[in-house]
Amino acid sequence: MQSTINLSENIKKRKIMKACLLKLYSWCGPCKKLGPKLEDLAKKAEGKWKLVKINADDITDLVEAYNVEGIPALFLFYNKEIVESKRFGTKYA
Repeated sequence: MQSTINLSENIKKRKIMKACLLKLYSWCGPCKKLGPKLEDLAKKAEGKWKLVKINADDITDLVEAYNVEGIPALFLFYNKEIVESKRFGTKYA
């Protein structure tokens, strides 16, 4: 299991990649439905941005650090900073 600090540091240390979409997911229907669509978009982007998928149940400190109350939750990093986020409706507890 990777801690929040390590994950954040890993994202910040990637100097080649300017854009990264972090998806926090779990077992819910919206998570399962959104997953293949994001994977398809990432594939079509041909390396311009990277999709990082993390099960919210595995890294709860990350959920707390990003104040996630609903899943799936998406965070767009650009130049090592969060520039946009979207939290969906399924309550995460």
